[in-house]
Amino acid sequence: MRSPLKHRPLIASFWLLVLILSGLGTVAARERQVTAVSPQPLPQATFHPPDPAARAIVIRSEPASYELPMRDAATEMQASASCSRFEPRGIDVSLRWSSRRTGTTAYRVDITEFGDGFAKGRYLTSGERETSVKELPFEEALPGTYYYWRLLTKTADGWVFSGTGRFDAPICPADDEEEER
Repeated sequence: MRSPLKHRPLIASFWLLVLILSGLGTVAARERQVTAVSPQPLPQATFHPPDPAARAIVIRSEPASYELPMRDAATEMQASASCSRFEPRGIDVSLRWSSRRTGTTAYRVDITEFGDGFAKGRYLTSGERETSVKELPFEEALPGTYYYWRLLTKTADGWVFSGTGRFDAPICPADDEEEER
């Protein structure tokens, strides 16, 4: 009686030959398959982890602590967090600001859930934004989490601290239809 293991190389060779003859084994065919099923790129998130260069910048007039909300005289800041009207358990967060600082060339918003997150590099950043941008959504808010956020202003002298704030992300119930299921 023959051992079934003796036929495995023959079976594997048969299937390899079938793949090659059908065109699936060629590089061009594999590239066509990959191209055909490649997903569209996802939209870039508003906030992302800072790169090493962003962590290394010197921030002028930075406060010793971010525990208490503060701002300079030329800056207004507001954060609003509420339960989404459209997504069950979704949280809508909007960070808004205005600045009368002269010589501003860009803004940057950083956000963290840790009291020492800015000092230790554990935060998310919006990256450099044009001066026309005065509001950003924060889509990554977690229910019941306390957040710190800061506004940095870029001037000819470099990045300058403009203000800091705090907000609580609410715990949002599911809507009635979802609970009925």
